[in-house]
Amino acid sequence: MEVNGARRRFCDEDYAGSKIEAISSHVASFDIAGGRAFESRRGRLQHKPVYACSGKDKAVWQFLVSMAKSHYDFTGYASRITIYYTKPHILFMKLWMLLAALLVISPVFADLTANATISPRYVDTSVINQTFVYTIVPLNETLINRTVISAPAGYQIVSLQDVTLGVTNDSCLSTACTQREINSTQITVNFSSVINNSVNSPVIITFLVNTSSSAVTGNFTSSIHNNTHNATGASGLNYTIVVTQPMLNISTAMTKGTAIINGTDYWEFRFDLLYNAAQDGLVQFRMNNWIDSAGQTMNILLSNGTTYATLSNQSNLNTTAKFSINTTYANSVGINRTNIPGSLYLRMFIPLGANLSSTWSSTYNFLFRAYP
Repeated sequence: MEVNGARRRFCDEDYAGSKIEAISSHVASFDIAGGRAFESRRGRLQHKPVYACSGKDKAVWQFLVSMAKSHYDFTGYASRITIYYTKPHILFMKLWMLLAALLVISPVFADLTANATISPRYVDTSVINQTFVYTIVPLNETLINRTVISAPAGYQIVSLQDVTLGVTNDSCLSTACTQREINSTQITVNFSSVINNSVNSPVIITFLVNTSSSAVTGNFTSSIHNNTHNATGASGLNYTIVVTQPMLNISTAMTKGTAIINGTDYWEFRFDLLYNAAQDGLVQFRMNNWIDSAGQTMNILLSNGTTYATLSNQSNLNTTAKFSINTTYANSVGINRTNIPGSLYLRMFIPLGANLSSTWSSTYNFLFRAYP
């Protein structure tokens, strides 16, 4: 049948295909006569095409036209069908509007889910400005316009480096995510454009963290938000757990321990490295100036920039995998290494004018800066 343009089947399977068309939305009686019907409404007769179910003397139908319209009871005989119209449609309309409002404001109807990963997941202790990359991929129909990343105990967030959107990794720092809040434990990013699994996904957040001086394991949790629906979802799980531990096991051997004070001769030491996790990174090195038992000193770096100590991945210094040693870690200066055991070589050239001594000593430190 058609009620206000909406076709509905009201006969049961025994009368499949039967229908009543053009039923009025007002109180009406339809008398079937030769395939036509007369509608009695406000003293007028109007012809309406009617097709009745046959085979039974009486049929009863009841249906809900829609939540925004009204409730009809259909009773009738083969020769006459009467439609009884009441006014609960106003109530249904109000209920429908209330339900629509609840759909807009209630978090019950907004299921926000996403996959989250962090890289690297193994880092060294006492790393200043360790880079992390956090990736959030919304799932299903999730819509996101804000996300919050929280650092676990033992990790200090230093700064936010970048936020990129989509497979093209377009930075949004000056466009769609200008509203950001960063402190030592959290990063909050607000997006002016909605994020879902097909638009501007994934979200990649790059930030710097100072790692703890002792071994610790923590979960960089994240939450995703839809401010329109006041909804919050969780992401992360075990793919955002980071292990901080000493990444290198090192043994030391002196391969050349005597030198002539001529400015070109040297001492040489070999460091054999074993890795505690399958993680690629940059091996960094620093050492203090030399001192002997009498308090005499020998600098590894002069004020004019001349350096006397060099670390290399070969005993032969004719290699590009080498760098000059300083008393501090230089930013991004080191030797790229995979997690394959190997050796590094330290050469200390003895400068002209150095004091004679057989008790020279120094302390050194290695640092493994994991790649994200």
